[in-house]
Amino acid sequence: MQYKKKKIYISGISGFVGSRIAKMSLNEGYQVIGISRKSISSLSRELGIKIIEADFNDKNKLVLEEAEAIVHCATANEVVSKNLSQGLSLSIFGTNKLLEASRAAKISNVIFFSTAQVYGTNLSGYFDETSPVDCKSSYGINNYLGEELCKYYCNTQGFNIVVLRPSNVFGVPEVSTVNRKTLVPMSFVDEAINKGSITLNSSGKQTRNFISIDKLAKFTLETVENFPKGFSLRNCGSNFYPSILEIANIVSKQYEKNYKKKLVINLKSDKPVTSNFFEYKSKFEKFSNTKEDCRKKMELTINQLFQMWKNNQKIKASKVKKNIKNNI
Repeated sequence: MQYKKKKIYISGISGFVGSRIAKMSLNEGYQVIGISRKSISSLSRELGIKIIEADFNDKNKLVLEEAEAIVHCATANEVVSKNLSQGLSLSIFGTNKLLEASRAAKISNVIFFSTAQVYGTNLSGYFDETSPVDCKSSYGINNYLGEELCKYYCNTQGFNIVVLRPSNVFGVPEVSTVNRKTLVPMSFVDEAINKGSITLNSSGKQTRNFISIDKLAKFTLETVENFPKGFSLRNCGSNFYPSILEIANIVSKQYEKNYKKKLVINLKSDKPVTSNFFEYKSKFEKFSNTKEDCRKKMELTINQLFQMWKNNQKIKASKVKKNIKNNI
């Protein structure tokens, strides 16, 4: 996958998805400019790119230069959305601020990151881009309203906007500013390391569709290269539908390999009694990876997360020893 050198902006560059897209974009020869509200100097060093400091929730004007596209990852995630007003502010006023800056810079191609949760929280049945929206969480409604604002700009300002609706994204953090311990499997790895156990507040039988962050980043760049006209929706998923308990068991096996001791998995409920079976598909894209390929990617990711934690501990220990030595 080699592309011509094109200039793109990526908002939310300090986050899990934005930083990975930035890294892959650089590897593929793009000129990348990040947009972030924090850790500008640190991120600039880690990624090796120029970063604009901007907060989408303030009233300061955002000024951009002409570019091929903007990838808007600074949308309301499930953590921000716990505060409905903050989530709405980011989804509506923040997105509007970005789109106005895009219009002024004559950047007509925008990718908006949404979520599969616009279809519901515990999906059951078949879902593609024609399926009705059924928001049952603040996370879902925040992103859906952002989508509608994008559609308005397409209809009135001639934008080309692709809304991506990824399912559960998994991967390894790209930069030090990423702190997404609420995401599976990162949450399970963190709990395993710090407590020697994993506790599920359910039976763990609920199933989810998981897509690797690398697949999502690759799909994003393919969209930039072949940008459709007008307003478009794209589901982003995989052929991997494990239960939450299955992911916990994969973490348990990797934990035992790394630490040579057993990991306890506690189930605090017998509900749900049965799994929710669903298909997450796209009318426009074929999810090519097999279930086994996806499972192997999940196993590799979990092992990398354990190794990353070990390396971070070694770095911290080294700094402590250095400080002690300097103080003697």
